[in-house]
Amino acid sequence: MQRRRQRHTMVARLFRILILVAARPDRVATAAFAPVRVILPAGGNVMAPSETQTPPRPVWLKTGVAPAAVAPRSFCVSSSLGMASPSGIDALPEVVQTATFFGIYAALFAATSAVSSALDATSKSMGLERWRISVVETTLPLILGALYLTAGIGHFSSKGSFVDIYPPPGTWGIWKLPGSAEFHVTWTGAAELLGGMGLIFGGLKDYILDDDDDGSLIINLVKPASALSLFLLTVAVTPANIYMYTHGATMGDTGPLDLSFHYVRFAVQAVLLGLLLTLTKDSFFFAWGDELD
Repeated sequence: MQRRRQRHTMVARLFRILILVAARPDRVATAAFAPVRVILPAGGNVMAPSETQTPPRPVWLKTGVAPAAVAPRSFCVSSSLGMASPSGIDALPEVVQTATFFGIYAALFAATSAVSSALDATSKSMGLERWRISVVETTLPLILGALYLTAGIGHFSSKGSFVDIYPPPGTWGIWKLPGSAEFHVTWTGAAELLGGMGLIFGGLKDYILDDDDDGSLIINLVKPASALSLFLLTVAVTPANIYMYTHGATMGDTGPLDLSFHYVRFAVQAVLLGLLLTLTKDSFFFAWGDELD
């Protein structure tokens, strides 16, 4: 009874957050399937040159090294201005671009592992029962579920913006995925919607189900299954984030993004992956433990 009262208090506080997030999905669904938007510092955006200004010389004219051949982009600021992206990576040889692609993935996995380890240490210091009631049962699934639910809505309400950041074939010298950009934006958006709803259901199941149904193993596995699915989905769509960083692609008519945006988003994505991984492990552990009891 005490644990149920604590859950009611936690849900009451989080319910207001869910209403605010659901009311403005356009502010939550942002670049490359990572549902967090970062406000850049003043002067971070670079405006296109006016008709009276001389456009900047392409990097390859200055260095004498031609950029690697890449298929036409759906929308790439650096290409439209005739210069390299803010990171300058798209002007480098293909072998360097390929190494950068895999290097970013390796760094992301390392950062995710560090976040997960920190969360494990936090759970031990709090105590498993308190960690379960305060974090795993309601807080994490409801917040993450709301974020991914609104991100999934954004895939359909602002579909063109997500299509703009889908890497075209030939990017980094290795990218070749069957299916159109529209197809991949659609199915990933649907997956985010389903995963988000699964997490929200897992966080609210104690209040919407009878006590008999609440103890079902299948019902209790909805939360870890949804968290694992969203973890794998976020890893799978990371190339869109990398494409924005390496080639300067942006969503819709957004101007060029300062490098600080990409660095902050990388950190945010590592935190999201760490939270999803921890939620997957801990919610499965508690569900299986309840079944054994």
